[in-house]
Amino acid sequence: MTRLPVKSIAFAILASVGVNAEAFAEVDPYEALGKFITVNPADTENGFCVITAVADFDEYKPYLSLFREAWLDRDYTKDFYQQRGKQVFVYIVLKRFSEALTEGLYRKNKDRDCTFYVDISYFDALGKKQNIHGISWQFTAKRANEVDWDHLSYPLIFSRAQMQLEVGASLRRFSHDES
Repeated sequence: MTRLPVKSIAFAILASVGVNAEAFAEVDPYEALGKFITVNPADTENGFCVITAVADFDEYKPYLSLFREAWLDRDYTKDFYQQRGKQVFVYIVLKRFSEALTEGLYRKNKDRDCTFYVDISYFDALGKKQNIHGISWQFTAKRANEVDWDHLSYPLIFSRAQMQLEVGASLRRFSHDES
């Protein structure tokens, strides 16, 4: 099965609004998402649309400074955010990814209802690779046709579009265990 990286989605989103994404390849935080999140092709069997992805927490860590500059309060030090790296990953980075993925799918093709799942991989304290359910959400064709994508500002897509982003219990426990 071929895997679609987030990079392709980010380029498509930026190109759809007339921005040359290649110019931001080294500094754009949405581009950086493609370095540690892999999106699998949509499973559309039986009339359902299911999008799955895997986000690698350990591969995300080198980009924390980039996300701090782009999306976080720079009044706090880099060390402050490094101590809260799991919380930033879960509640900022994955949320922004989910918004970009949803918009990337629905901006041009609004004719399907989809369910999205993002699993998280990481190395545990014993060096063993772990995978846990991360976040999930649903988006419908009806809601997609009601959204004015050109005037929806980030990071408000979920609240304005009334999407229900669910953070899995395992991921909540993971994010509260900063050590």
